[in-house]
Amino acid sequence: MYIGGLILLIGFGLFERSISILFLTLPLFLLVHLFVLFYEEPTLTRKFGSSYQEYRKAVRRWIPRLTRS
Repeated sequence: MYIGGLILLIGFGLFERSISILFLTLPLFLLVHLFVLFYEEPTLTRKFGSSYQEYRKAVRRWIPRLTRS
C-alpha cells in the first residue's frame, strides 16, 4: 500500500507537472521507510515471531522479486 500510494503521488505530480509534488515524495518515502523499520517490523516480529521472520527472509521490503526463489 505504501508503494502504491507513493506511485500514485508521483503520477499525480507528473500529471499536474508539479515539481513540488514530485519533491514531496522523497521525504514522504523516507518517513514511510523509517515507520516500517522502527515501528511496523518490530511490532509484527513481536506479534508473529518466527513465522514473520521467515516471511521477511522470503519477501523483499520494497521491490518485489520478479522470479521465484
